[in-house]
Amino acid sequence: MSTVSNTFLHGKLYIHEAYGLSFVPTLIQGFSGHKFNLKSEADLKAAAVAMNGPVEGDGKRIVVINFKQPVIKFTDAWYGWLGTQTYIRILTELLNDDTVLGVVMDMDSGGGQVYGTPEFYDFITQFTAKKPLVVYAGGYLCSGAYYIAAPSSWIVANKRADAIGSIGAYTVLMDFNGMWQKFGAKVHTIYSSLSDEKNKAHRDVMSEKDKDYKQYITLELDPIVEDFIQDMKAVRPQIKEEAFKGGVWSGKDSIDMGLADELGTLEMAVQKVYELSKNFNNQSKKKTMSKTSKSFPTIQKIAGIEGEGIPVVKTITGKKGIQVEEEQLEKIETALANGASEVQTQKDAVAAEQAKVTKLEGTVASALKKAGLEAAETTEASIELLANKVVEYGNHPAIKASKPKAEGDSFDDDDNQIVNADDEHNKIYDEA
Repeated sequence: MSTVSNTFLHGKLYIHEAYGLSFVPTLIQGFSGHKFNLKSEADLKAAAVAMNGPVEGDGKRIVVINFKQPVIKFTDAWYGWLGTQTYIRILTELLNDDTVLGVVMDMDSGGGQVYGTPEFYDFITQFTAKKPLVVYAGGYLCSGAYYIAAPSSWIVANKRADAIGSIGAYTVLMDFNGMWQKFGAKVHTIYSSLSDEKNKAHRDVMSEKDKDYKQYITLELDPIVEDFIQDMKAVRPQIKEEAFKGGVWSGKDSIDMGLADELGTLEMAVQKVYELSKNFNNQSKKKTMSKTSKSFPTIQKIAGIEGEGIPVVKTITGKKGIQVEEEQLEKIETALANGASEVQTQKDAVAAEQAKVTKLEGTVASALKKAGLEAAETTEASIELLANKVVEYGNHPAIKASKPKAEGDSFDDDDNQIVNADDEHNKIYDEA
């Protein structure tokens, strides 16, 4: 029996359920010992790349690869399904073939195993940095299959495509112990005393300790879906949040959800590869396009890029036709650096003003202490206390000024001690 059958029935799945159920009869045939017409990997590979796009005048071609099966990691001869590892080898050969302009993946798949799918996603991401790869969705493009398609250069959906999306994961856990016991077998599952946490989430489901599956979902399924969503946002930020809940949309509606780029046919997908390939070809023809490492310290710091610089070409072409020229990078770097300098200037000014405030607070505190007052919660409140104290002192009766007595003077302490210029005996001094 194929190992894929066992994995599909027990493993974690990136798969649209209706699509998965359509394979149950085939899987049951595998369990019942049905003899399939086994095919070699070479035959399966030949069938997958049998369709080639038009050959251009310079002998360059566009290759169309069929992906119309569940997503599995390793090729299965029983069912005639190629594994993602085999697809990686096929695409590696095409990547290194100078006669190949690019690739169209003609996909009709509802997904499949979690096992190996993120690795294939990483490979497609690397592939599209060197050659265009366009996905054509004619029927299903769900879950694990969409995971693979997302980092492609472009997604063309047939307007009648059945279902696109189904971003998420689930699993089917089957307890066969009752079946074995029915046939007279006794099942003993024994774990080491040092392996308390081994398969704990699975065991708790089987023993019904985790009847509502909350623990299993939290520990096993949620982390997988979190990575799935994070990877989707990294390569297709235009996907609407609603799509991350696991729903599916028709080809027509998938454009509005950000899941596909345009409606069209397989032929349009081939033409798109040809259009995108021109950018790659133009880059390779120019000596100025050779990669160099240039320092953009501010951009590198913001983007978290380590090293002495950023590998750049004359024109950096991103997905979906976005282009950033080296001159533009330099302008961005200058603007960011100037901004950083201005921010530092403002920080220094703020620090200087803060020092003044700190000094003022110290002066106020000292004045409070001399006045015999307790400091308030804020400087403003402390100043208010000082102001009140000044008013209080101002309301006290004035004390008469005293005149120092010289030897020989004779006047009483209670005499008016302030010189009055209007007194007759003092006017002579004004007339002198």
